[in-house]
Amino acid sequence: MGYAPGPWQATPPPPRKGLSFGAGLGIGIAIGVVAHALGVGAMFLGMSIVGGGTPIVFLWPFILIALAAAVMMFFAKTRSFATGILIIAASMWLLIIGPCILLLTGL
Repeated sequence: MGYAPGPWQATPPPPRKGLSFGAGLGIGIAIGVVAHALGVGAMFLGMSIVGGGTPIVFLWPFILIALAAAVMMFFAKTRSFATGILIIAASMWLLIIGPCILLLTGL
């Protein structure tokens, strides 16, 4: 029935498989919030084990979260999740970690 589509006729794009970038971004934001909440717990655990100390004792969980998200940016399947995690990591550094580290270390 009729002719096959030629170069003059637009063919519909194939249906998308998987999540959209926005959905992955939202999931990444949720993962970032949970990861940083666990990071705060790990920070206090490290402080209780070491008994204060250098800023690296305070910062190791957050550096680990940011490094993991940076590695995730290299892969197309995890890039949207990593973007959400890095958004939360940036806001966490600006609003909570930076000022608290300054207050705790007395810098």
